[in-house]
Amino acid sequence: MTKVTKTSSTSSTTLLQRPQRQLKLQPAPVHLLRAPRVHQRLALPALLQQLAQLQRQPPPVPLRKRPLPRSQCSFPILLATSTTVSKCAQSDFGFLLTQSGPTSWFQFSYTYLATSLAPTLRFIFDNGPADCSFLDGVSVTDYKNSSVELLSNPSFENSISSPVSWTVTNSSTCQGSSQGRIISSGCHSGSGSNCFMDNCTKGFEYLFQSFTANIGDYYNVSFWLEQTGGGAGCLYADIF
Repeated sequence: MTKVTKTSSTSSTTLLQRPQRQLKLQPAPVHLLRAPRVHQRLALPALLQQLAQLQRQPPPVPLRKRPLPRSQCSFPILLATSTTVSKCAQSDFGFLLTQSGPTSWFQFSYTYLATSLAPTLRFIFDNGPADCSFLDGVSVTDYKNSSVELLSNPSFENSISSPVSWTVTNSSTCQGSSQGRIISSGCHSGSGSNCFMDNCTKGFEYLFQSFTANIGDYYNVSFWLEQTGGGAGCLYADIF
């Protein structure tokens, strides 16, 4: 303890003063100084691993617009393997196919779900003055037994002038002598020598045949078609 003496003109006072302590700064513990570094060492590899996982993920698939639903028709056609653009305007028939010419030989094929024991396959011809339609190689087979043809005289080979086993009606509406008939030249090369030609003008001529079916079975319906002329002719196909 230090003794301090204060002197004045009148009196003297003696004060005692304590010595001041020297505060020493202690270094922080080693584990506290290294904690952030340890944390950084642990976090950096984890972050890099997450980035690597994100890079390995496939890019997001862009959203596609949902196609518009097809119009519901009154016939049980499930699949058509050919599409056409038509100029024909009839709306009460031609649910299976509405085709306007000119058209080179082409095979149209469809899948049909039977809803009756005796479905009818029908073709309707409506040609312009310079148009002709040629039909050949018509076929209907059951998917369970595709080797058995269900139509009689499907390629018109057993015919001379009119199609045997087929029914032709409404020919009186055709102008002049333009009704359908069997020909043996210019037919489809893979369907025999005969075919059905129709150039019904200003009218509608029908060609159809029924076949035996099992309700609930699937059937393949196909035929070859060629249309010549100025493009005013129309062919309609139905199955009911």
